[in-house]
Amino acid sequence: MPAAEKLEKVAEIKSLFGEDNDVILTEYRGLTVSQISALRNDLAEDGSRYRVLKNTLVKRVCDDLKLEGLMEYLEGPVAIAFCGGEITAAAKTLHRHAEESGSLVLKAGLMEGSVIDGAQVNALAIIPSREELIVKMLGSLQSPATGMVNVLAAPIRGLVTALDQIVSQKEKSAA
Repeated sequence: MPAAEKLEKVAEIKSLFGEDNDVILTEYRGLTVSQISALRNDLAEDGSRYRVLKNTLVKRVCDDLKLEGLMEYLEGPVAIAFCGGEITAAAKTLHRHAEESGSLVLKAGLMEGSVIDGAQVNALAIIPSREELIVKMLGSLQSPATGMVNVLAAPIRGLVTALDQIVSQKEKSAA
């Protein structure tokens, strides 16, 4: 690759890192073309992009952007998911595809400027989504109020039950 093309490619990769601060590095060895295409499509739904780039060029970008922690993960066949949305959404998609294929490996990531390893990326994948956490929190807030209503209504329910039994006994004795 001529030097001018390399410089253009480095600039393109640098712009990808600039647009999407969160990235996930994967090893895609053993995936078929159709599996990679399906993965790309699923990531695109989350607003992410999945690119196979030359490690030497990515290392050059990492050196320029002071991301030395990522360089150790740039060995072998590496593809990068540039997370346009939430990194957890991309991590969930990648984790699902890794489980389905058995070949995809989540190597590392860059989250808000900090390098995270593959185990931390997998941990991100099992965290409930923001919406799920909000629903759980609202359920927790509602539960004491529901309990209080049941406690306050219990004496009235008891009175109604007692009066109903008295009415049925009087009807039986009158008949």
